[in-house]
This record gives sequence, C-alpha cells and structure tokens, in this order.
Amino acid sequence: MQVGDREVGHPVQKYLFDPVTRVASFVANYYAMTGYSRSDDWFTKAARRTDFRDRPYLDIARYTNYIKLKKIVKLVDEVEDYVRVGGLQRSQVKVLDVGCGIGIYALCLASLGYQVIGVDINGSDIKTAKERAEGFGNVDFIVAEGATYLENSDALFSVILALDVLEHMEQPEGFCRAVMDRILAPGVFLIIVPDGYGEVELLYVTLSKLLRNRFLHQAGATGGEHIQRFTLGRIQTLLVQSGFEYRFVSSVFTTRLPFLAAFLAGFRGLPAYWNTKAADSLPKFMTNSWLVSGIKR
Repeated sequence: MQVGDREVGHPVQKYLFDPVTRVASFVANYYAMTGYSRSDDWFTKAARRTDFRDRPYLDIARYTNYIKLKKIVKLVDEVEDYVRVGGLQRSQVKVLDVGCGIGIYALCLASLGYQVIGVDINGSDIKTAKERAEGFGNVDFIVAEGATYLENSDALFSVILALDVLEHMEQPEGFCRAVMDRILAPGVFLIIVPDGYGEVELLYVTLSKLLRNRFLHQAGATGGEHIQRFTLGRIQTLLVQSGFEYRFVSSVFTTRLPFLAAFLAGFRGLPAYWNTKAADSLPKFMTNSWLVSGIKR
C-alpha cells in the first residue's frame, strides 16, 4: 500500500516479520561487536597453541578468528615448502593475491620477505590494505578485477592466490586459464573454496542472504555474493583442464553441529579451535573450505 511517498507494508506482514528483523539485527550486531571485536584476549591464547606458536606474521591477523588463522598457516606453509624445494630466496618470489580484501594474506607473506601484489575490485578494501601496509616496501595493492589484471599484465608470478574468490566469479574457467598464462614454471596456484553443497553453504549462507535481502533490506558487499558452487571434483577438473597438476592440501573447518558451536563462540573460543583441529582428521564430506593447489611444472 502506498501513502504519499511512503510505502506501508501489510499489517500482518509487519506484525510477523518486525520482531524477526529486530532479533536478527541484534544477533548480527552482537557478533559484529563481540565475535569480531578488536579484543585480542583470544589471540593471546591462540598464539600459545602449538599450531600457531613461533609464527610472528600471525600478529597481522590478531583481529580475525581461528578459521582465518588456520587458513593463513596452511597457506604460508605451502609457499614456504615451494621456496624450500626450489632452493629459492623469499625475496626472489613474486606473489599475486587475487581478491586480497584488506590484505591480511598478502601482508603476512610480505612480512616474511616475499614480493607481493594484491588486487581487489573493492576500492574501500584496497584503501584499508594500503593503510595497513604502511612501512612495507615489498607489497603493493591495486584496485582491479582479477582476470582483467592478469590479461593486461606482463608480469609473471611464482605464486598466485585465489582464496575464497572463485565462488564469486562468473567465469572461473577463464580466470584459471589466465592464471596459467601468468604463472612461472615451476609455480603454484593456491585456492580456497567452500563446499558449495554442504549445509554451511546451502543453509547458513543462503539463510543469511535471504534475511539480509528480504527482511533487513541490506545490500551485500561489492562482489560479495556466492554465484558458483564447488565440489572437490569440480575444482580438480577446473585445474586439470587449465593445465595444472592438482593436489589437495587441507580442510579448514568442520560442519554440522560443530560449526554451529564455533559460530556461537564467534569463531574465537575453544569450540572454534577444536572445530579446525577436527577438520584435519575427518572425512572431506564433513569439512568445509578446502585449500588445494594447482602446480605448473
């Protein structure tokens, strides 16, 4: 119903959905303020754990969560293995981080001495990344779409990262072919993708999208929607067809009830930590967010 310039919802719909909207907004704001707050008590405890001990680069990620810490550690270990096997110096290795966001992965690698470029289509994130990179002379951040940047660049990279990125792309096949063209041999293409058909993606992500769009009327971040669904089989096929040798590296976290417990702990408490630990030994169908590599010989 329209009243002047103001649209008035149906009274029954307003009666039913307004309380839901208020509760959802409260929960969202609570986790925005506490689950991902700037308090670093959880990080102090995390830094003492064997998994994260003696890794000073993780200080860059102290305001994130256990899932992010595990991703960073697994990623850095893969890059370090590449350097060690190749007999290289870190300063010789050029890394491209596609969809770098505010630059956490890029800055962790730069702090170890790698030459890093981060690209992202979100100008606000790139601005934040540049601010965080103050004092670094070996990292640069650029506003650009990943495939376009690769197609227009003459640079060659030893390592290219696409971490939680492919699920946002309309043409992941074209992007992977562009990566193959701009990566050195030997080189490594590191990818993190969620299980597109697991309950986390089908239930939590879909439900939050519906709640945000239908009831909260909030727009998602630029390029933030998941428009691709991956299985391990699909990502393996994608890499092999692009010319890479496929290798599974690690699962990141578990699903089902353990995920809910980790969520309620803001991904920072003990349930979140043990969630990520359990993912290393559980069958892959019970895990989510897989780190895989494409190797160019």
